[in-house]
Amino acid sequence: MVAVLTFIRYPYLRLVARADLLPELFIAPKGLISVLLFYSIPAPLPVSEVSQTLMFLIIPLTGMLMLVGLELVPKGVPLEAEV
Repeated sequence: MVAVLTFIRYPYLRLVARADLLPELFIAPKGLISVLLFYSIPAPLPVSEVSQTLMFLIIPLTGMLMLVGLELVPKGVPLEAEV
């Protein structure tokens, strides 16, 4: 699920936003939004294909993906906010 959301975000950042791919591709808060949307589903409308364990695993996976994205940026290059 995290990989699918990352691959969907790639063409958006590349073609529409024309932003740098590193670290924006990895830092985007896609996992937390997915979890919040899942838990906002009313009780009478459960989603049986998605378990709570899977939703719980999305949080650490997204965190590790953000860590990798930040580590891929060269240390001497200032980020946009620092310029």
